[in-house]
Amino acid sequence: MQRKVLSEVVDYLHKAYPDASIGVGGSVAIGTYRADSDVDILFQQEDCHKNFLVSFSHRGIKVSIFGFSRDGLRWSEQRFLMNHHNMPVAFILNVVVIYDNKKLIADLKGFIREAIERRKALKYVLIDELKARIETQLQIEPISCFDAKRKSCNIINMIIFIFYLKFHADRIVQKLEGCNPYDVIKQDDYILYEKLKGCLPYSFKSYRQLKELFENYINNVY
Repeated sequence: MQRKVLSEVVDYLHKAYPDASIGVGGSVAIGTYRADSDVDILFQQEDCHKNFLVSFSHRGIKVSIFGFSRDGLRWSEQRFLMNHHNMPVAFILNVVVIYDNKKLIADLKGFIREAIERRKALKYVLIDELKARIETQLQIEPISCFDAKRKSCNIINMIIFIFYLKFHADRIVQKLEGCNPYDVIKQDDYILYEKLKGCLPYSFKSYRQLKELFENYINNVY
């Protein structure tokens, strides 16, 4: 059914916007979709200068149409330079092109590849910036259990970003790994894996453990 839905939606879009670039991403693009999988479409036009998302249901299947402008991606570049798991990066690079006469999708893919190269070249600068952010977070003690949990979550995320910058700066992380990076951390840095797992679930104790982890391990090893 996903293939039929894809064909019908793409045909409509192409007739309505013949100059637009259209591609398909996600599980439908690589053929691993299930009966309940969404259909994800990339839709690009020359005069579009903002990112957008339109979702609807067709024949009982959720369809999402994404648009990413180069300007919008440039504005958020700092975020996906640091973040190991960023939806636009993996999605755009994995899109299978259906229509791209004006090379708008090819241009987006090129921009993302250049950004990944910059991340690889700047990884130690980015690691230092993340360390500075963690130090700032650790300067102020949490004032409540909720605050301790929030700070612990933020710090763990930044430590994971640091790990990926050190070991995998040039790699595109896919959705499943991005949601659960601990298997990869376990393979590459078992000490870090054990210490991060020991901080779960988040609490005042987690915050104190993370402070020790950062000062005695991250600062020395990374």
